[in-house]
Amino acid sequence: MIKGNVYLCSMIKYSGLILFFFFSSCKSSVDEPEMLISALDGAEYVADMEGEMNARKATHLILQGKGDSINYTYIRAISDSLQTQDSTWRIKYFEALNTLLLELDSAELGYLGVNGFSYFLHNPNELLDQLNTTAFDNSELWLRILSIEFNSRVLPEDITINSVINLAHKYCSHCPDEEKESIIEFIEALSVYED
Repeated sequence: MIKGNVYLCSMIKYSGLILFFFFSSCKSSVDEPEMLISALDGAEYVADMEGEMNARKATHLILQGKGDSINYTYIRAISDSLQTQDSTWRIKYFEALNTLLLELDSAELGYLGVNGFSYFLHNPNELLDQLNTTAFDNSELWLRILSIEFNSRVLPEDITINSVINLAHKYCSHCPDEEKESIIEFIEALSVYED
């Protein structure tokens, strides 16, 4: 009789644990799904996607892998948009351009070089971060594009490398010394890069 009671008690314990885990797992599936973006971001996205084609809509489409239907007018608009004050969108624009980089012809790469170099001068740390992460696979091509623009501005206009370094540092005054040193090294690499 004692063995039967021990067995019955053990069975009740295990049954109770099984029921507890079963009901706990059921409860989590009833909860509302976690929101991955805010309602504001969602509303902005819907507005962008329902509106006419522009740089933001084209960027969304490119980042979703649907960039093959976007003509060069909007790719140029994305390139022009690298100058925006909104750092979140600057990074998205750069990511979209990086996605299409290998598909652009020489004229488009030249146009991108002008905007990319300006992006670097005004946001040097941000661009270097992008080149070390998102654009790492294309960093050699970015170096080529930016060096062509750098050399076209520095050589004929008698602008010195130090002037470029000082301007980049002006827009990175809050950067730690290591990042400022990286900017100097990048500018020096631009100056000696040969295609």
